[in-house]
Amino acid sequence: MERDGDENQAIKIDASEEKPFLSFFAKLPEKPATTIRIFDHDDYYTCHGADAVFAANELFHSKAVLKFMGSGGKKVEYVTMSKTNFEAFLRDLLLVRQYRVEMFINHGTKSNPNWELGHTGSPGNLFQFEDVLFGSSSQSVSSLLAAIKFGQDQGQKTVGLAVLDPGARHIFVKEFPDNETFSALEAVLVQIDPKECLIPVENAGKAAESTSKASPGTSVSGIVERAGILVSSLPKADFSSKDVVQDLSRLLKFKKGTLADAAVIPETQKLFAMGALAGIIKFLKLMSDESNFSTYKIQELNSSTWMRLDAAAVKALNVLPLPNESSKTGSLLGILSKCRTAQGQRRLRQWIKQPLTDVNKIEERLNVVETFVMDTSLKLSLREDMLRKLPDFQRIKKRLLTGSANLQDYYRLYTSLNGIPSLLSSLSANEGTHISTIDAMFVQPLQQQFVGTSKLLQMIEFSVDLDKAANGEFVIKTGVDEDLDGLLEELSNLAAAMKADWDVVMKDLQLDSKSLKLESTDQLGYFYRVTMKDEKTLRNNSKYKMIDANKAGFRFASGTLKRLNAEYMTAKKSYNEQEVTIVKELCKVAVTYLDTMQAINDITAELDILCAFAAAATSVPIPYVRPKILPASEGRISLVNARHPCLELQDGISFIPNSAEFRHDGKRFWIITGPNMGGKSTFIRSVGCAVLMAQLGSFVACDEAVISVRDGILARVGAGDDATRGVSTFMAEMLDAAAILRSATDKSLIIIDELGRGTSTYDGFGLAWGISEHIARKLASFCLFATHFHELTALDDEVDCVGNVHVSAVTSNDQLTLLYEVKPGVCDQSFGIHVAEMVKFPVEVIQDARRKLALLEDFSSDVVKGTELEGSTAEAAKRRRETKEAGRKLIADFVGKMKQYKKEGMSAEEAFLKMQEMKRLILTEDNLYVKDLLARNGIQLN
Repeated sequence: MERDGDENQAIKIDASEEKPFLSFFAKLPEKPATTIRIFDHDDYYTCHGADAVFAANELFHSKAVLKFMGSGGKKVEYVTMSKTNFEAFLRDLLLVRQYRVEMFINHGTKSNPNWELGHTGSPGNLFQFEDVLFGSSSQSVSSLLAAIKFGQDQGQKTVGLAVLDPGARHIFVKEFPDNETFSALEAVLVQIDPKECLIPVENAGKAAESTSKASPGTSVSGIVERAGILVSSLPKADFSSKDVVQDLSRLLKFKKGTLADAAVIPETQKLFAMGALAGIIKFLKLMSDESNFSTYKIQELNSSTWMRLDAAAVKALNVLPLPNESSKTGSLLGILSKCRTAQGQRRLRQWIKQPLTDVNKIEERLNVVETFVMDTSLKLSLREDMLRKLPDFQRIKKRLLTGSANLQDYYRLYTSLNGIPSLLSSLSANEGTHISTIDAMFVQPLQQQFVGTSKLLQMIEFSVDLDKAANGEFVIKTGVDEDLDGLLEELSNLAAAMKADWDVVMKDLQLDSKSLKLESTDQLGYFYRVTMKDEKTLRNNSKYKMIDANKAGFRFASGTLKRLNAEYMTAKKSYNEQEVTIVKELCKVAVTYLDTMQAINDITAELDILCAFAAAATSVPIPYVRPKILPASEGRISLVNARHPCLELQDGISFIPNSAEFRHDGKRFWIITGPNMGGKSTFIRSVGCAVLMAQLGSFVACDEAVISVRDGILARVGAGDDATRGVSTFMAEMLDAAAILRSATDKSLIIIDELGRGTSTYDGFGLAWGISEHIARKLASFCLFATHFHELTALDDEVDCVGNVHVSAVTSNDQLTLLYEVKPGVCDQSFGIHVAEMVKFPVEVIQDARRKLALLEDFSSDVVKGTELEGSTAEAAKRRRETKEAGRKLIADFVGKMKQYKKEGMSAEEAFLKMQEMKRLILTEDNLYVKDLLARNGIQLN
């Protein structure tokens, strides 16, 4: 984010302001680096101290913009920002970096300031900065705020969770048991995707202390941060549920005729969740604003209808774009995000982390997508005409609630509601095979909501001048208010008089309308402007009074214009005040339609998403296909020529598709071996993406797809540490693996891309084997396990449901060619040295590596140069297993003999002779496994 600092260089704080400001600034309490303080000086903004340095580096990318106030030890850096740069900085802080912002406002004078904290903002609390962040644009983001409170219920660790959607004014609560590593909490947080999470200080500390003894990556704050959520710690007292029922009785909107008492609502019986909700209420200060009263709804968060996704799966499947990622093809969200409305964009971001598990619901979505895929004209009409014109109803709703809605909002509301009959007509005209689905999901609900808006439409027609609004001028219609009409006529007359004066001034100065401009601003009203080259015509002319001069030119006024402008500004102020009164009356009526607006918002968001799915399915080089969805009990996944939806769209990629088959009564655990960079990771991710997209209700990147609904996708992918959490590579692996073993069921899909590489070879292989065998035998989950532990392929000899496949490659003259094709059988090489050659390692390093490899593994009989590797890999693996078994037998025989000799009272000298005999036996047998084992333990065979 690079900004031009030139316009800020001229802005400086007056010397008279420095001393009182520094006195105030020095008394401010300490804050974390992720909180930025900004000071509003009316016509510019400042940051000070460390915040100023941060702004200079990140906003302006130059320390030249830094200025200083004070002297000696009290010297403080500061930067000044124009309104444009302030708005850009604010967007970057809140929407990109997910920082907190504190805005201070001076309620006194420059010489006698009274600085007070005016506004606060954070990723979960954008409300006070929405107008700055989004302006009049309908673009918005979801800013869910979550809070957590922990407790014990009958000896079981219990989590109380509250989530607030400030846009929809919906409160969700949930209470559930959890284990010591909070795996259930992590899954819920990942899927609801809040921007910020509140944690009680003492509880968070205790949780972190108790869990850190077991593993340093499982504290509550660590779990929250791992999900990419900003953590805000609040005092434990803020989470007291003592007054929350009383507060809810005022905040909630109750149905007419029902008792306005939150105590009768079942959700308030969840004490830990109510404590979490109390934290949200205090954090947002909801009770201090009467516009919040009787506007919220509360319901239990039912995550049981979603497929479970852990943080590792979201990352592995590229579900969301990376921070600052510009390409839309780098994530599933980017590929599917072809929505035309702000509400659709927001809802899709929620949906993509909440795939469904109900077959009927999935089929319902697929029916709609198929309708739009088959009916191209309907899809285009909806996307390019009707949906594009819809405003963000949720944003208008919030403006109505706060009383900040203007005539433009009412006009947009009117035009969008007026367009619903056309939308209904288009949907009803559909003659496809899914008429009943379209009718039930969209036509009937929209008709029901539209019927109730007739009075609202009539009110807007009566009050707003629709003809002028169509041309961008938003005024009250003539005839609505006599006083307003009188003021409007006065303004018109004054405007005409000022135009007449303009003609007089042009003649007097001998200038034309191109050289002399009559302009206006909200602050100054009307004035004349000439370019600096024409400024000489005004010199020594007492008829005209200079206002100011800048790059745009020389601004001035005549005596007549000054008088007329003063009258105009007075009349304009009266007009605006009277107009505000009428707009507020409009608001009183419009707020009674808030539920209708929210319902239309939700319906159109869903329509927009499914239309976007259809657009995504048909806009790729190879169109996606509709998957056949089966109940989980069918126990089957069959993908023919599956592709990775992100990789296939990259430039210069010719994607090689591959098929996959899982059956509960057949092979359900697949071990994938093959060369580095050969496509193992891409293959297993392609399968995961297909399942996730199918359960979203989207078509999938396959030739054919049959998918039994999975209750979760769990992953262990990648090898990297996280120094910020004190988690090593191996610990990260074990955390992911532990979460899988605790959470997976026989209806889950597990994706493992390397496991055990963060520790010693034997420890790693042992863990990989143990985990694999547990998944295959005990959990009975569908699993894809990509590995370089080729010994793991022997698992298929011991467990019937395990199968082996490999990604193929060809070597010729020591050159490796990757084919990216998945074939049956085992590949017992990783070809790491070949890959090192491909990236131009020094020759001597490659030679040393080959010599060391020759000492550890003997592949000379397994590889035939110039032939395809997979033909011999199965035999090679078999020989290796036979070698290992023979080696183990040699060792077992020796140990048995040594135990027998000990019983017979063998002396130390005799034992040494027997050891020598064992070494000779090994040399005779020439068993590579035993040689390698002894060599690793420092025992030389001569």
